[in-house]
Amino acid sequence: MKRFLIAFIFFLIIVPNSWSQETARKLLNGKILVDLYDLEDIDVINVQTEKFKRTQTGGYFTVEAKEGDTLMFSGTNIKGLKMLICEEDLEKDLLFVKLETVAKELSEVVVVNYNHINSVSLGIVSANQKKYTPAERKLKAASKGFLSVDPVLNFFSGKTAKLKRDVATEKKEAWLKLIEELFEDVVLINRLEIPADYIKGFQYFLVENKRFVELVEGNDTTLRDFVLTQLAIKYKKMMANEE
Repeated sequence: MKRFLIAFIFFLIIVPNSWSQETARKLLNGKILVDLYDLEDIDVINVQTEKFKRTQTGGYFTVEAKEGDTLMFSGTNIKGLKMLICEEDLEKDLLFVKLETVAKELSEVVVVNYNHINSVSLGIVSANQKKYTPAERKLKAASKGFLSVDPVLNFFSGKTAKLKRDVATEKKEAWLKLIEELFEDVVLINRLEIPADYIKGFQYFLVENKRFVELVEGNDTTLRDFVLTQLAIKYKKMMANEE
């Protein structure tokens, strides 16, 4: 009888504690960083729970996890990655995950640099034309250069794509800051009924909506607030379907 009582007490103490640990997972917001234009539909799998999510536009994702969980990332044209989640990762507003693309080997690339041939010697531009800084020249060559060797180098090295992504990222960061200033968390929670754990994900969702960003930069606050409400409804439905 005494042994049975001890075992029963042990069950009452240990089992509920195990249950509480099992339900201790929280929502983890993250963003994929990889040299690809299309960051949607990358699988994010929690190995412990065997639940998975897929990234949205821009590579953003939200997944339930706790310290000690392992997240596995996989997708087309990227190298698979397993990531052990620590307490520091869970405390971040947004967890950045760097992935690598699968290298596609080229049979041969030959770059010939004709130093004596340039736009001035060919009479395409005037010798007195405006001089560009190195950064300006790289950007101009990457996007508009025709006879320059730079576009070829940028194409194979990925510099052109990187320049475009850098510009797009800077714009999105500026829009995100503006959205955070215009719409405080308490407004999103009380007025739009966005769960507190989903606030950051919703803000990034707004940034990816071109029409809403244009309205934020404009003066039509009535239409802006209407579109904001519609996007909130769409976002909550999307989160409900994922769950």
